[in-house]
Amino acid sequence: MNIFFELFIAILKVRKLPLSFSQKFELDWVLFKLAFLKIFSKNQTNVTIQLFGLIIENYNYRLLDYLIKEVFVANEYYFQTENKAPIIVDCGANIGMATLFFKWLQPNATIYSFEPQKSTFDILERNIKRNNLQNVHYFNLALSDSNGTIDFFGEDSSNLMSSVLQERSTGKKVTVECRKLSDFVSIISEPIDLLKIDVEGAETFILKDLIDTNKLDKSVFKQIIMEYHHKIENQSSKMGEFLLPFEKQGYEYQVRADFKQLSTFQDMLLHFF
Repeated sequence: MNIFFELFIAILKVRKLPLSFSQKFELDWVLFKLAFLKIFSKNQTNVTIQLFGLIIENYNYRLLDYLIKEVFVANEYYFQTENKAPIIVDCGANIGMATLFFKWLQPNATIYSFEPQKSTFDILERNIKRNNLQNVHYFNLALSDSNGTIDFFGEDSSNLMSSVLQERSTGKKVTVECRKLSDFVSIISEPIDLLKIDVEGAETFILKDLIDTNKLDKSVFKQIIMEYHHKIENQSSKMGEFLLPFEKQGYEYQVRADFKQLSTFQDMLLHFF
């Protein structure tokens, strides 16, 4: 898609966001700058930009633009809570865009962020430290249904396609430490206001762990926002099976998805409440 057509669409979306006039103007200006930086600064690496008082680093301007549009423009992780100091768990934190968004949205939140890819985790750590984010705990770990180590694909790729599933990455294989999310939930020992999961297909392993340990419960997770990866290569459709445990636990849910053509991969955003 043409860069400036993408910019036009993004600015139209900004008009509908629950932001003040000055915030909309600032977001528009950042999107405008990124459009030009993607063209004229293609080879720059480990770049930064400022938005809403945050200094945000990413591998390059293309990925920075993509994540700002996904998180701040599409508002994918927006949620409401009556808790003035919510607890948020960010699984698949990447460079920390969602973590930064959550802290901007809920300044008094306590956040637990998990990212297995070492180079990406290093940027996550710098984004947390340079913005002096308080009560944000970050872990260089993959989350799965067991403790130990797991094969991870994409350690050498500066993109968003790293995964424990080889079908979701073009990068090389490395071994990373993995832990069960249920262990961290037990340590937190308080209701979690929001669980965010974007782990490129590994959501099925995390769900299995929560089911096996009786942690998939509305008394444990008040809301869950999850990217469900549908029609991954060489896998049959299993969405009904995936949703059933949530329905049994009494969760309602909304689905956001773009449909292009039959038998192709789909990112589906599920918001359980």
